[in-house]
Amino acid sequence: MKPSFLKEPTSGNLALLVLRCVAGLSFALHGYDKIFGEEGVAGFAGYVESLGIPMPLVAAWLAALSEFVGGLALITGLGARLMSIPLVFTMLTAAFLVHPGEFPGNMELPVSLAAAALVIGLMGPGKYAVHFGNSKK
Repeated sequence: MKPSFLKEPTSGNLALLVLRCVAGLSFALHGYDKIFGEEGVAGFAGYVESLGIPMPLVAAWLAALSEFVGGLALITGLGARLMSIPLVFTMLTAAFLVHPGEFPGNMELPVSLAAAALVIGLMGPGKYAVHFGNSKK
């Protein structure tokens, strides 16, 4: 007999919670570093410009904010489905523009994070998330 926390749908909800928290923390920390790190967004924009991406300062802010805000959204579960869209886009951009042909290698982290964000986007945040307006009485 399985313990109650391993029974469906509880185990699926726990798995989503773990996935959200681990991926969300990784996203939030990387976004935080891009925004508040030593060189800040301006330094990151210089790197983005070196990749040939147009409007590098705008692109840098979009990537940094999607990672930071999106990471917090994944951790809490609030808006996780919606925020998974820019997160997947940002990670696939990182994988194929920043680390092309480096699989296995440096391409693994952005591909893995894109997959995690895609799973959360498709399945939703699960039961153990912040919900507004959906509470059952």
